[in-house]
Amino acid sequence: MRWIAALTLSCALAALAARGAPAQSARTSGQAAGGRQRITGREALAPGSATDRTLAALLDRMLSDSLRALHVPGAVAAMVHDGRVIFTGAYGQADLERHLPASPDSTLFRLGSISKTVTAVSVMQLVEQGRLSLDDDVNRYLDGFRVDDRFAEPVRIRHLLTHTAGFELRNIGIGSVDPANVQPLATYLARAMPPRQRPPGDRYAYSNYGYALAGYVVERVTGLPFAECVRRHVLEPLTMRSSGFSIAREAGGERLAVSYKWYDGASHRQPTDHYHLAPAMDYSSTAADMARFMIALLGPADAAHRVLSDSGIHRMNQRQYSADPRLNGVTYALREYSLGRVRLLQQGGLVNGFASILMFAPDDRFGLFVACNDPGCLRLEHLSDSLVAVLEPAASADRSAGTDGSAGAAADLDVDGDVGGPAALAGDYIFEDQDVTTIERLRHLFGEVRVTASGDTLSLSAASLRPSRSTWLAAGPGYFRRLDGPGALVVRRDPGGDARLFPSTRGMWLTPLRRLRWYERARTQRLFVLTFGTVLLSGCLAWPALWLRRRLLRLPPVGGRWARFARANTWLACAGLVLFVAAFIYVLQSTDFTRFAYGMPRRVVALLWLLLLSSALAVPVPVYAMVAWRKRIGVAAERAYLTLVALALVAAVSLAAYWRVIGFQY
Repeated sequence: MRWIAALTLSCALAALAARGAPAQSARTSGQAAGGRQRITGREALAPGSATDRTLAALLDRMLSDSLRALHVPGAVAAMVHDGRVIFTGAYGQADLERHLPASPDSTLFRLGSISKTVTAVSVMQLVEQGRLSLDDDVNRYLDGFRVDDRFAEPVRIRHLLTHTAGFELRNIGIGSVDPANVQPLATYLARAMPPRQRPPGDRYAYSNYGYALAGYVVERVTGLPFAECVRRHVLEPLTMRSSGFSIAREAGGERLAVSYKWYDGASHRQPTDHYHLAPAMDYSSTAADMARFMIALLGPADAAHRVLSDSGIHRMNQRQYSADPRLNGVTYALREYSLGRVRLLQQGGLVNGFASILMFAPDDRFGLFVACNDPGCLRLEHLSDSLVAVLEPAASADRSAGTDGSAGAAADLDVDGDVGGPAALAGDYIFEDQDVTTIERLRHLFGEVRVTASGDTLSLSAASLRPSRSTWLAAGPGYFRRLDGPGALVVRRDPGGDARLFPSTRGMWLTPLRRLRWYERARTQRLFVLTFGTVLLSGCLAWPALWLRRRLLRLPPVGGRWARFARANTWLACAGLVLFVAAFIYVLQSTDFTRFAYGMPRRVVALLWLLLLSSALAVPVPVYAMVAWRKRIGVAAERAYLTLVALALVAAVSLAAYWRVIGFQY
């Protein structure tokens, strides 16, 4: 997922603007005064340094104001600095129906992809113990299934931790609302392994499957179920007694926050879902526990908060992959983001009705965690604009990400070749991770990025569910800097000579953009559908009208029984495809896309059966047209029209095959 809410950036700026001595650990509490009112506040903070009081007050004020405006029912937050907890707080309600207030100490929130950070720590513990090497071939630890050997380079453990194994991204059928339907990790991994699109280490491609595979490797090495291994070796040593993987299946009552989505003027309760890929996305925790976890990853001062050695922590925070040295990259589980000379590491989490942020400034030993029970938290981007204008990060020296000598890069791309000026880069693009082999390829239609050029600048406009626009100024050969915010963009050529854009900025992370061919563009596809659909719709109307005309005028049938059968077959194929297109568009518009995580909805499956039957009926229609011309059945105009319909049917079925809609490919 490429989003990272700018709340992270805002609070990081606040932290670095007021750098100073650590404050005494403070934990807030209070009573609920209403569904949207603050439960904790600045007045409850314990005394501390001016720096920490400024940090806590700023975070408290931003969350109090913004969460109410965004209709977020409840949230928790924690902030640490120099090895101490300087703020924990809760806002609003964990359960609107029962009027239960959120608590930083006891309310569990689903943290989605923040799970990957915990999984990476578990893997690194085994590396430090010498039981595992980051350069090991993953297949060495698999039992009953294997990663294919499509490429010469094997998938190694480090590739799983940096999202560079090359696995295709899958979102359909990765979870269930019924915990009884959750499959054992090994069973699901063996059954649902996605294809690998690129050689390992070649590109960044976000992969839940890759991190679940890393969790399975932990199981194989330790002989313990993954959740139990994490509990014993990560959570218990840090006294994180309220946290765990798959704990949402067991926690009930007042422990687990209820998730909501705001629409139609109200907060609507969402089902609690559970995931087959638990190590990648099924971790739950409290704000107080996450404060302990952040301290552990920032270099604790005492052994009580330590689960990795200093060298292990340093390795966790090093850059391990970047598409270009001039761009931000990834560490193990965390993504880099730069504000001036300040280096941030962060990971967001998003599961049905829950959104969360985990962020570190490792050089300043500063960490921030925020979790909400409504995805409205994702719309906090406006906060950073006002904060950037008034805050001045006091970075005293340039800081580099550093690597351990194993950092990867997009090796098959031409760095020095001529990529052309901005005008040569204009066009419609798509993120490469949307080039998939299943019905999820339809995401193309919602994820296009329009690139336009004007002089030395490029403009990127994303016409997605969360539209955005950014402007970039040429600052060197194949290199652009963002004008309306922090960020950089590099242009490189692949071996085929096609340009790839690598943007590194808020909302666009590491995954390259490739230019769409003319027939792949959404507007071209809409034109195809409109054209073919019009012809097929006319077929649905024309043949019944001709039949009715012959009946009313008592005209003899044309062509005999064979011709009547051919017309009926063609009409059924046209009607089926027209009905499919109309119903499919309606279903997609009326279905919450998050429901696809539980599997393909039944009404979509029914439509796919309709498409398959209609496509089968369309196959013989071109033969009918050829026979009609050969035997001169009917008048020339009718034969020409049948040929036109046959071509439209072939084109429509080919289009459905291109989008992987035929054949239950999900």
